[in-house]
Amino acid sequence: MIKYERSNSRFPVIAVAGAAVVALAAAAWWVSTSRDDDASGDVAPPQASSSLWPQAGVGEDSAMAVASAPSLGDGRPSDVSEEDWAALLAAMTKQGQTKEDALRLVSFVRYHQGFEKWQTIDAEKDARLRRRMAENLMNQLPDRLKQGEFTLMEAAFMGAALIADLETDESRRNQALVQWQMKMATLVPDFENDVAIAKLSRETEWKRLQASAYAEWQAQTDPSQRTPARLEQAMEEARRQFNSGAR
Repeated sequence: MIKYERSNSRFPVIAVAGAAVVALAAAAWWVSTSRDDDASGDVAPPQASSSLWPQAGVGEDSAMAVASAPSLGDGRPSDVSEEDWAALLAAMTKQGQTKEDALRLVSFVRYHQGFEKWQTIDAEKDARLRRRMAENLMNQLPDRLKQGEFTLMEAAFMGAALIADLETDESRRNQALVQWQMKMATLVPDFENDVAIAKLSRETEWKRLQASAYAEWQAQTDPSQRTPARLEQAMEEARRQFNSGAR
């Protein structure tokens, strides 16, 4: 779903993303050594803050609403129509999933759309909005990695791209990048376990297939393709694709 396109600063992002891969290895070393130090009582590991940048303020532009939307009386997100919500709940119920699963799926799609929206914002004409969105997206990324919405390497790349926007000073950018790699290592404690990572990647793939099915259905402009039956069919196809191991 997410496409990493940065027309205004393509090469800096690629360079930072490459650094992210290297920093991930450094994070593995840091976690293993800090655990040893903890056991001996010699060194206390650095305390990670709850977010890497300040949270977006009150009264932000609607483009900032990439995390959540207010819930209405029936529990429906305010940015989803009654018809769409009913269709999504029906389709997910048939797959043995709950309203909470539907809320997470809608939030996941919203985050993807927010990330893509951020990439289209002009870095010069709308610098303030672009930065606010980057802050918002970055502050949500740890929880989304922890929930299994992205793989470790996807989160490393996305974090590196966002950090490139947030930190123009090379020294601070590199420091923030290393901090992000270390934070990722604590969020995915089994990242050195190939079996555990493979299982997490499969769970991420399932979330992505479902979210893609819903997002594509929601984007349809032809009413004949925008029916509850079509959504149910798309979600069932996502399940078949997942079960078959297709990518």
